[in-house]
Amino acid sequence: MKTQFQHIKQRLKAMHAEHNKVVQAALLDTSQRQLWVLTSVIILLLIGAYINWNQIGPLAPAPFAGANFVSWLNLGMAAWLLLVTGFIWHLRFVACKTHTVLLIIASFLLFGAVRSAIDQWGTASVTIFSLCCVFTGTLMLVRPIHAIVLFSSAYALFYYLLKLTQHNPLLLKLNQAQSFAAALLGLVLTIMLWRKHTLMTLLQQQLQASNDELQQQKLQLEILSQHDALTGLYNRREFDRLANIELLRAKREGSSTSVIMTDLDLFKRVNDNYGHPAGDEVIRLSAETLSNGLRGTDVVARIGGEEFIFLLPSTTLDEALNVAEKLRMSLLKNPIKIQNGHLIYMTASFGVTTLSQDQSGTLDALYIAADLALYAAKSLGRNRVETHPVN
Repeated sequence: MKTQFQHIKQRLKAMHAEHNKVVQAALLDTSQRQLWVLTSVIILLLIGAYINWNQIGPLAPAPFAGANFVSWLNLGMAAWLLLVTGFIWHLRFVACKTHTVLLIIASFLLFGAVRSAIDQWGTASVTIFSLCCVFTGTLMLVRPIHAIVLFSSAYALFYYLLKLTQHNPLLLKLNQAQSFAAALLGLVLTIMLWRKHTLMTLLQQQLQASNDELQQQKLQLEILSQHDALTGLYNRREFDRLANIELLRAKREGSSTSVIMTDLDLFKRVNDNYGHPAGDEVIRLSAETLSNGLRGTDVVARIGGEEFIFLLPSTTLDEALNVAEKLRMSLLKNPIKIQNGHLIYMTASFGVTTLSQDQSGTLDALYIAADLALYAAKSLGRNRVETHPVN
């Protein structure tokens, strides 16, 4: 028995959590159809008020005779719903609140109970109360716990009012049974509608979450296909694509394009002395230092283990040499602190080449010239800037 009670308790907690996940969607759904629902009900109430004028019923108490009580009740309910409709229209761009939905439903059920109780003076019918219950169960999304309270309260009120207006014992029992069946039907319909909404909303949320995850994975794959995973710089393929676009622009506009190729000096010693994780950190921070010394229009890529390349649009050879020298000094003056606290002073060799505005050349030609310039810088002692013309 204890195990069954715990299972029921866990199930109720799970249902409560599910309801919390879908309540906002339910309120939004309800608010979107409230305007036309309320408008339809108001029209029906006005028609009912017109039809029932002077039709209060022969069994009505003397004080209500000729008072058009039923019609005034319809008109009062119509006025209340018109006020609610205006409020919702005023806040139509704001999600409906729980207390607003409950207030509207309570108004329907209260009206149905009072209206059907008054009908006992004439037709002895519970049709209005039944319609209000079914209407609520089929059109309003209400949490089951709220629905139980609303329908129980409505039936309890109607049960009490019936005793005041229906004095035929047989009809009293019959109407009490019919109204109980109507309230129960409305409650069951409400729970079924809520359950269907819950399952569909949770499924939609799962599908949306899956789609979002797929989009995120797609975005990550696109980033990985264009960028180096360690440094976040462009990779060789993306650099080639952007560089070819820039060369076409430079040819069209008649401007110079420079390329700087750099390689960290004696990087193998870092891995040998401090380990590969420290080596990765040196590459990452070196890339950050070098990138900070460039313009936003420049293109930076990692093309090898410790080798980087820079594309400088609209840049002459002299300007590119100045940039390379600044990058060399920036790296030299900013030692890298690794996790164990050691400071590593890194240097780099730079090869510079330029495709001037009066030259025609390809990206491959720029690569070859920059690589030859870098080889010269390495051969002449490293930590220096050299240049080589594009052939």
